[in-house]
Amino acid sequence: MESNRLQSEGWLARFHPKTILFHHAISKRMEDRVKRFQRIDDDLWQTSSAITEHQMYGRDQEKQKIVEFLTKHASSIDGLSVYPTVGMAGLGKTTLARWVFNDERVIQHFDLRNWVCVSTKFNIMRILQSIVESSTGVNPNLSTLEAMQNKIQQVVLRKRYFLVLDDVWDNVKWED
Repeated sequence: MESNRLQSEGWLARFHPKTILFHHAISKRMEDRVKRFQRIDDDLWQTSSAITEHQMYGRDQEKQKIVEFLTKHASSIDGLSVYPTVGMAGLGKTTLARWVFNDERVIQHFDLRNWVCVSTKFNIMRILQSIVESSTGVNPNLSTLEAMQNKIQQVVLRKRYFLVLDDVWDNVKWED
């Protein structure tokens, strides 16, 4: 193999143009593989509002409490209401959110319902684009945050809307 031959030729072989090109080619191939794995990982960890479980066990009271909050108490509050569901991975937060999102009372109560999987990469433009696209069925294809925020305002104007931001990891950006 080329690397073994050059390595056996001594210290100066490390700076030989063939060695440098060889290491560069290997580095580029590894970088490409890492990017490919990251894309696969992003695809695997996406969640949606579709109910994949046939039944939810042991969370009925929590579901009823959240649905009641959303359909009764949150309506009387002016402005924005936030209902965070936090905890360790694997506790069923996403499952609970799906069942609430698809509850008939929630469907009837809200003009718009949006589900956005945030995951580990909190990208505000992607989140806003997802909201517009799922609300209108059209990708807004806007390039500035200002334009995207204006579009969001048009979409939700005078509407009661329910937004699930699933799998949020970045607490700092959550505040924004």
